[in-house]
Amino acid sequence: MRTSTGIACLVLGILSAALPACSSSDSGGGADAATECKKLSGAICKQFYKCFTADELAAAADEVGTSEADCETKQNASNCADTACAAGKTYQASSAESCVSAFEAFTCDEIAGFGDTTATPAACESICK
Repeated sequence: MRTSTGIACLVLGILSAALPACSSSDSGGGADAATECKKLSGAICKQFYKCFTADELAAAADEVGTSEADCETKQNASNCADTACAAGKTYQASSAESCVSAFEAFTCDEIAGFGDTTATPAACESICK
């Protein structure tokens, strides 16, 4: 079992890497940034509650809440309120959609190894381009 500090750091690492700010000035159609951000929050929270033990989740409750729904509410409030890309960058809807799909496809081993043996999906790093 991971330590409470370890799980909290892992959770924060996944959230900060996967939920970048992105603008709704879209290039290429697809869902808007706020919608995709909320989908990504849902995918990540679902993985947390599928992959981590109750003790691990309790240790990271400040970040992941006390239930999957609470996790989504917290992440949406923290990460999806301001979805603006940095100046000079444009939101890439297809990358956002691919980022969500990548997180949905992660195994529990990949979630547990995030930042160590699992890298942030490339699509997540190119949402604002």
